[in-house]
Amino acid sequence: MRSFLLLLFGISACVMIIYAGLRIQQIGQVRQQVRDLDAQPMRPGASGASVDLLKKKFPQRADISSFIEGLYRLSDKAGLQNVDISTLNDGRTGSGPMSTSVKKTAQLLTTHQIRISCEGKYRAIAQYLAQINDVDRYSRVVSFDLKPSTHTIKANIVIEITSVEVHNAS
Repeated sequence: MRSFLLLLFGISACVMIIYAGLRIQQIGQVRQQVRDLDAQPMRPGASGASVDLLKKKFPQRADISSFIEGLYRLSDKAGLQNVDISTLNDGRTGSGPMSTSVKKTAQLLTTHQIRISCEGKYRAIAQYLAQINDVDRYSRVVSFDLKPSTHTIKANIVIEITSVEVHNAS
């Protein structure tokens, strides 16, 4: 029995070492890609590719109402009650304008904060958060507060979503 446990421990240790080695290798590759990107000089003609990448990642219109409708559908799917979703700002908390082309067009990454108040079982709230995490425009959870209620849990969640605004600076 002892030799079986030692064998099992040895196999587990080998698997963990292999897994750690693969993760370290992946991290090294990402760091090398970042160094390569940092080493590339910014050329006026090259910024078009970065603008296209931004447009793919973040929509140009905020379209908050359809995003909120999607959040309500997800809350119904998760089985939450007393769901209230509202916006907290007008989307002017972005990281600031950044020049993207020679034509004096500026792109502004804009974040919009959305407050979600709901009630439900712990599992339903966790499922809802997992579903929100899979939404493309979701950026991050800003705050998360749980309070016990009689037979449920009340949750107050603030999330951020991101969009790109185009400003012509003629």
